[in-house]
Amino acid sequence: QNISKSDKEVLLGIQNTLFVIGSHLAKDPEKEKVKIPEINETDVENLELLMDKMNENLPDLKFFVLPGGHPTASYCHIARTVCRRAERISVALSKIEEKT
Repeated sequence: QNISKSDKEVLLGIQNTLFVIGSHLAKDPEKEKVKIPEINETDVENLELLMDKMNENLPDLKFFVLPGGHPTASYCHIARTVCRRAERISVALSKIEEKT
C-alpha cells in the first residue's frame, strides 16, 4: 500500500519532533551553544490527536498481536520496543533530574 503525500508529511513532522526531543535529551545544559526548538503542550496534544486519528481506522484489539509474518512487521516491533525502553529511561532520568 502506498503512503499518501499528506501521510508522509505527518510522519516527517513526527520524525522532526522526535529529533528535537532527542536533541534535548542529548544536550549538555552547561554547554548550550545551539538553540534547540522547545517542545510544548501543543506539540504533545497534536501528537495525541494524530494517534487518535490513526487509531480510528483500526479495529478494536481483542487479543495480543504477535510480531512476525513479514520482515517489515518485525522491524516495526523492534522499533516499538526500543521506543518504549527509551521512554522508560527518559522518565526515570526526569525523576532523577527533578531531585537535583
